[in-house]
Amino acid sequence: MKTIWKAAADGDLTTLRMTIDTGTDPNTKRHDGYAPIHLAAKHGQQESLRLLLAKGARIDETDRKHAHTAVHKAAWFSQVNALELLLAAGANPSLRDTDGKMTPLHWASEGLIAAALLRAGANPDIPDQYGETPLHAAALRNHVDVVSALLAGGADPNLKNGDGQTPLHIAASWSNQEIVSQLQDYLFLSPPLLGQTVNISVRCVPAGKYDQVSLAKREVELHRSSDLLQWEKTGSVSNLQSSLLFNDPKLPQSKKPVFYRARFAP
Repeated sequence: MKTIWKAAADGDLTTLRMTIDTGTDPNTKRHDGYAPIHLAAKHGQQESLRLLLAKGARIDETDRKHAHTAVHKAAWFSQVNALELLLAAGANPSLRDTDGKMTPLHWASEGLIAAALLRAGANPDIPDQYGETPLHAAALRNHVDVVSALLAGGADPNLKNGDGQTPLHIAASWSNQEIVSQLQDYLFLSPPLLGQTVNISVRCVPAGKYDQVSLAKREVELHRSSDLLQWEKTGSVSNLQSSLLFNDPKLPQSKKPVFYRARFAP
């Protein structure tokens, strides 16, 4: 007879249900520390996941070796349907493991995986134990689609790892030219646009918080690229509003520093 772990991995619902109904704990772990939910996620067995959750499996249960959750497994093995099922059921998209303090986004190797995690509220800027964000990891591994998804989801390309390197440094050092181009296109305004009036997107983030306060498009006449890009810069709300012609009632009316960034928005 199959074990509960084999049944979960194979999608054998009859055996899985019978094993649980006859007294096996749905959270029991085998010799390598995997619970049935980890194996179901790894192998993309959605019906196994539904049954396990209905029978009391803990959705954020971690394995013993790496503290990976089922979300980590689904992200690592690119099981997007299993991942979306777990996230819809309330799984935490941003838990860090003990294998480098990495989140599921660090393990994403496909843009669809990263996008699903970001839609579920995953923070794209959480660093691992070396200070590397998911964007650093994607740049290192040459995962072009993941870089695109992370940038679209608000990842900060100017964050530095423990060695003082940004994702652009990482991509350049590994000659990942397509990612170098992606990051350059995101960060820098092409010279022909200078001196013109263009649309920009502005995102305002209060210091110490990740939540977006406001997103808006404004027309600004640019004379240098630094007029557009205000990376790693703090300033008062009044400075932000005056320099970018930005006036939004949602923005906190105080002198507390805010981080703000702007980019070309055709």
